[in-house]
Amino acid sequence: MRRLRELLQRLRDDESGVTAIEYGLIAGLIGAVLIVALGTFGDRIENVFDALTDRLDDAENQIASEQTTR
Repeated sequence: MRRLRELLQRLRDDESGVTAIEYGLIAGLIGAVLIVALGTFGDRIENVFDALTDRLDDAENQIASEQTTR
């Protein structure tokens, strides 16, 4: 987070307009790539976390049932 803040401060202080425009274009491109990636892989990522949640719930239930039988 600190590095991002420093980058933004450098961009703000940069008086060589071309460099600032290039940074802006790069930031826009990164944003577009993130949106496309999340749109493409969003369902797969959700399925992975759902499966993980199910396994953790099963493990928790198994531990709870073992503790009640003791």
